[in-house]
Amino acid sequence: MDKFRKQERAGATKKLLAVTAILAVVAVLTVAMLWEPAGTPGTGPNQGLPQDGTEQTPATGPASDRDPTAEQPLPVLEYPMILEDGRLEIENLFQYDGMNPDCGDEEGKNVASIMLHNASNSHLLEADIHLTLEDGSVLTFHVAELPAQTSAMVFEKGNVSTEEKVTDAVCTAVWDSAAEPMPEALPVTVDGVAVTVTNKTGRDISELVIYCRCPLGEEYFGGIAYSYTINNLPANESATVEAWDCILGMVEVVRIAEN
Repeated sequence: MDKFRKQERAGATKKLLAVTAILAVVAVLTVAMLWEPAGTPGTGPNQGLPQDGTEQTPATGPASDRDPTAEQPLPVLEYPMILEDGRLEIENLFQYDGMNPDCGDEEGKNVASIMLHNASNSHLLEADIHLTLEDGSVLTFHVAELPAQTSAMVFEKGNVSTEEKVTDAVCTAVWDSAAEPMPEALPVTVDGVAVTVTNKTGRDISELVIYCRCPLGEEYFGGIAYSYTINNLPANESATVEAWDCILGMVEVVRIAEN
């Protein structure tokens, strides 16, 4: 009986030593996984570090692939496009076939065109508008002498056509908020393309400039305005100019300036 108990205790001791050895091996493996030598691949905190201790950045392809914004398209502007702090609005972008008054009356097909609205209470003397498209190209528009609260069909200056959408709009404008565009002392009458001005200022005027536009329905046709000069207009006298540049046969005087 004592011999059996001694054998049992010896067997238990061997089992305990075996279990202790297994736990020791597991502990060593765990420490090895958590604390790998520098420069060896694995899952520990030193993963990916070279022997000199500097951090490596894994290569994931070209720089454009690593940049999350590199391949994102530019945002497309919506209509109406607001310019000049809300004083100008581009209501839409459309295509036009025909003679382009903003390109020396040259014929064009699918010419990029905008409907521009002067939403302010000031007279717009002139403005240059540049629209950048999705493909990086730029459309250029010029408008002159646009009265307050009116709109004009403005055509691309180079007869450029496009079907691209707009991603950016830049405008440089000059306004006339102080002077009176149409002085009451210089009344105007229009008969066809004949424009007559009467000098009721009570003094002689050495030079008078008349700015005209082509109306087409409720808008003006083209960004361009035509100017005509009257020299030496005596008090209480009238003078007439022929606005033949207004090719539609209709004329509207939008401003009179005394120089």
